[in-house]
Amino acid sequence: MRPASGTGQQLEHTGVHRAIVSTMLVAPQRRWTRAEMERELSDHHPLDLSAALEHLVAMGVLASDRGTFSPSQSTAYLDRLGVIGI
Repeated sequence: MRPASGTGQQLEHTGVHRAIVSTMLVAPQRRWTRAEMERELSDHHPLDLSAALEHLVAMGVLASDRGTFSPSQSTAYLDRLGVIGI
């Protein structure tokens, strides 16, 4: 997939973004803490994970509430429709 114009820096850590989203979509109702994500995805640097979590929240892919993260309603819905093919 070709990145949209001007998004090169934002896509710098695409691998960690995919890892986060695919992990969360296994159980979309579960809420993950940052520490749980760091343990689950220990092959990624904690600073990269934190930056990716914040970016995914800002983009509306994830929801954040009281220090926990989960797929946003729209991401979970698209997953149920089979539109997301991870």
